[in-house]
Amino acid sequence: STTCTVLTLRIGLLGQKTDGNAFMDMFRVMDLAITRSSELTELLGGTLDDFTVDTITMSWRHEETGACDAWKACRAAELLIEDFGRVNEDSVVLDWLTGGCPIVPHFGVSYGTAWVGSYGSGQRLKYGCIGEIVDMSQTLTTVAKSQHSSIVLHVDAAEAVRGAYICKFLM
Repeated sequence: STTCTVLTLRIGLLGQKTDGNAFMDMFRVMDLAITRSSELTELLGGTLDDFTVDTITMSWRHEETGACDAWKACRAAELLIEDFGRVNEDSVVLDWLTGGCPIVPHFGVSYGTAWVGSYGSGQRLKYGCIGEIVDMSQTLTTVAKSQHSSIVLHVDAAEAVRGAYICKFLM
């Protein structure tokens, strides 16, 4: 196991349709999000670990120092929020991408110990991050949505970014 910071992005579409186009709308949004998340994690020295229908997980490993890179995760989230904001402001792109439904990103950031590396069998090998902090990061995206917030950090990650970001503690 190793110490790492995990950033999870969960995407929603505000006022999403239930017609046959909803799946393709989400597919296009996730294609955009995965591409941009991959670019940002590489730029900031992290790894894009996994993605599902509406979720992307990224991580930063701390094998030597054990230091928290929550500021890198917050910076990636900040840049993705700006990107989605530009898309939401462009009615032509938004109409093509989602049928006019605004993209609503929610982020969770956690810090701790996880198992990071390749796992699986010889026929299907996958690289990723597994552990409680990944689950915590995913849970924090749900908290972000319920609190109408963009980013929610675990207390350890919030301590690590104190001074660089203004954090409001949720009770």
